[in-house]
Amino acid sequence: MSGATRCDEVAAEAGLGERRRLYRTSRRIGDGVGKWGLGLPGILVLAASGWTWWGAVLAVAAVAAAAVAYQKVPPRSGLVAVARYQGGLVLHHAGGDFRALPWDAIESYEYIPSRMEFRGNLSVEHFGRVLILARGRETPFVVSKLAGRYEPGLAEAIRAGLLPRYTAPLHERFEEEGHVLFGTVLAVLPAGLLLDPDDDHPTAPLPWSDLQDISAEDTRELRITERTGPGRGGRVVTRVLADADVVAAFVRETRAKLLAEQRPE
Repeated sequence: MSGATRCDEVAAEAGLGERRRLYRTSRRIGDGVGKWGLGLPGILVLAASGWTWWGAVLAVAAVAAAAVAYQKVPPRSGLVAVARYQGGLVLHHAGGDFRALPWDAIESYEYIPSRMEFRGNLSVEHFGRVLILARGRETPFVVSKLAGRYEPGLAEAIRAGLLPRYTAPLHERFEEEGHVLFGTVLAVLPAGLLLDPDDDHPTAPLPWSDLQDISAEDTRELRITERTGPGRGGRVVTRVLADADVVAAFVRETRAKLLAEQRPE
């Protein structure tokens, strides 16, 4: 039975829904074999050719093939793969252990990007990591050396899965206070969105019916598309705002709820 199949079985038992993506980890040069170890096939090829120039070409090709093949080998310890589902993650550990993590079982996460450290004439690569802290654990699960360098994609997927947890307090505040203010950038009102609420010349809020779309390019840029008329492209307004993806999700959910309440039964 393949690891992916077992992940699907564990996900089905936990009720996580359909699989969206499988992130596999891989070994990197230095994990049990150094550069000299990968160079051994090249040395053997070169020696077999009688140290000729064409042997040198074949030796380079052999080393490159060995490096590529080695990096496709699963690690001997830690996480072998992370499967993402609609309702959470399944962690596949070396040795055959599998663990389901529904979104509500994840306490927090952290993404540490990869970086290069230069020490004189030498460079050392620190691979990116995604740290996943599950409820009830003191230490996080560490996802590192993802094949294809997909750490940012996994971190973004985890954040998207946790969005309902981030938007819940905003919905509670909206119900209690009747509005939610995001500094001097945006106010969410029952009638719609008010841009720059502390401006010296405030304008009327953008009605919900005129809001075509709201999205976040990243966690710090909010994109608001205003409907300008049938058959015409919407006018796009951008604002810099912390946790823009959370704000965008909250606005979309609030808009859908308020418009549904306004529809006649």
